[in-house]
Amino acid sequence: MTDEQLPPPPPEMKAFVELLGSRDAALKLIEARGGRLLYIPHRAERSDLVEIIGADALARLATRAGGDRLKVPLGREWRVQILRARGQSHGEIASTLGMTESGVYRSLRRSGLAGNVGDALQTPSSSPHQLDLFE
Repeated sequence: MTDEQLPPPPPEMKAFVELLGSRDAALKLIEARGGRLLYIPHRAERSDLVEIIGADALARLATRAGGDRLKVPLGREWRVQILRARGQSHGEIASTLGMTESGVYRSLRRSGLAGNVGDALQTPSSSPHQLDLFE
């Protein structure tokens, strides 16, 4: 999924995404280090973050915040939207993010992306991963 295809970040995460320069880099950092306080080096080549977000994003981050500490958000609601857009079921999202299926449904409902209750339950007939026995 390209940067343009990812759901837009919520307003509270826009500054974080802009700091890194792309949604993809922000998402990678959130997935790898979400909820942590990170030291941002002055020089990008001195950090293992290059393996996570790439040299360009780290260079941009080092230029803007080198020497500072950065609190990496969890971005849970945004990650729920992204995983759903990638076709994951509510159960798969719940397992990935360490939350309940009903929590996933509530998150999607708050963002306006939830369908009816049957969508949240992912019945076999509506799951993209389930074959139809009668076709």
